[in-house]
Amino acid sequence: SALMFFLTAGIASAQTSFPMITHAYPVAVQRGTTTEISVDGQMNFAGAYKALFGGVGVTAEVTSAPPVPGTIVKSVKMKVTVAKDAPLGVREFRIATTLGISTVGQLLIVDDPVIMESAANNTAAQAQAVKLPCVLAGKLEVVEDLDYFKFEAKEGEIVTFEMFCARLQDKIHDLQKHAKPMLTLFDGEGRELAANDHFFFADPMLSYKIPKAGTYFLQVRESTYDGDPRWVYAILEEIRP
Repeated sequence: SALMFFLTAGIASAQTSFPMITHAYPVAVQRGTTTEISVDGQMNFAGAYKALFGGVGVTAEVTSAPPVPGTIVKSVKMKVTVAKDAPLGVREFRIATTLGISTVGQLLIVDDPVIMESAANNTAAQAQAVKLPCVLAGKLEVVEDLDYFKFEAKEGEIVTFEMFCARLQDKIHDLQKHAKPMLTLFDGEGRELAANDHFFFADPMLSYKIPKAGTYFLQVRESTYDGDPRWVYAILEEIRP
């Protein structure tokens, strides 16, 4: 029995764990477009050769160059093509590698243009100008990270912001920290108008009727000012009369 124990232990230690997806970025893809996505994770993605999506209307090809033999690969690039009539919403996918099939990753299929957050948008003065409707793709990547976006709105218009962040982490394997994001709306003078930190589970949504025409600011942050490079988000922004 002692011999069997050592043989079993030796086999277990030699096994290679399957690749584990922690996040994809950008995490939103517009219908009718092709977008390059970076998929990152733990363990080893060496030999990635195919992306497998659930549902219909989404296809992808792995575009990463073959790795140097013996290296550990933590990130894979894939080119994702979404049909114009693909169903909207969260879509699960996996990466097939020569080491096995990965854990589940998630992408959000959206209708409006996807705008990537700029590198420096941490203050209202640095706020990234966007035109609604659109979808904002970013990360709450470091402790005390603040992302600011600004937009123009007319009196009486209703602006709505729905954030996907915590929901995109529900099925991520072995993600020890989960985000608790928050959205805050400010007017052009810096006055807080509305805020929300949970609507869909831990994901916020807020809707506000614009009191007067002008420039408005949306602040995105983690409600406890925590941060993690794996905390990706997508914010659906809508404006209507």
